[in-house]
Amino acid sequence: DLARVLGWGGGYSNELISELLVQVAEAHTALLDRWQVEIVPNEPPKTPNKLASAAGMPTTAPGPKKKQIVFQNYLGIGVDAQAALRFHQTRNSKPNLFFSQATNKILYGVFGAKDFLEHSMAGLNRDCLIYADGVLQDIPQEAEGIVLLNINSFAGGVRMWEKDGDFGASSMQDGLIDIVTVHGALHLGQLNARVAKPVQVAQGRRVRVELKRALPVQIDGEPWLQRAGTLDVSFLDSLAVLRRPRRDRLSDLLGKWFQFASSDGGGEDG
Repeated sequence: DLARVLGWGGGYSNELISELLVQVAEAHTALLDRWQVEIVPNEPPKTPNKLASAAGMPTTAPGPKKKQIVFQNYLGIGVDAQAALRFHQTRNSKPNLFFSQATNKILYGVFGAKDFLEHSMAGLNRDCLIYADGVLQDIPQEAEGIVLLNINSFAGGVRMWEKDGDFGASSMQDGLIDIVTVHGALHLGQLNARVAKPVQVAQGRRVRVELKRALPVQIDGEPWLQRAGTLDVSFLDSLAVLRRPRRDRLSDLLGKWFQFASSDGGGEDG
């Protein structure tokens, strides 16, 4: 997704390495925001330790430790993280099933279909509270996924943010996080098919997430099950990256068009 935003495309498609190196040499420097997530789990119920008390020692275990993670693409909570977590767990337990990109996509679709039937993330608006710059945001009742975006590409190239009267444009270097929701696994599939749009919620410079129960979370595609607690997202710094020149992107588009026009599909009946 980051490569797409920077103009390099979603993968290598047999271009000449020499041509790619020329494009790298001519690339423009751009800035990419990086965000820090401070995760603080809720404290478990405290049970007094009578033996420790008799010995004059602390009677309860120390509180949960804070954890910090840095991301530059996105943070997802709910249905997309659930599919990624099931994929990750299955790949670890049955690696023989994951032998090609095609089968990987099929299995990922199976996990999404499973959640479409189960709706395990229903009620996310009650289980997850979102604050943007200190203001509690309204999460739709039908929401089963919440995504915090730094770049406008998600799940393999889906544009998740559009500028309108209420919100500004998405930018990877504006110091803002874009917050959207999705309605479930089917909605995610419709987003990939470009036949639906996410629900835009807010933009903010600081975002606080309160999880009322354990929920799947993914950061830049790395999933885990996060116990109840808080996630505080704040700006960390900006990283210099290389953006592909626009003229090179236009040349690619024109080349693909001419290739199509010279094929059978570009004839008089095409």
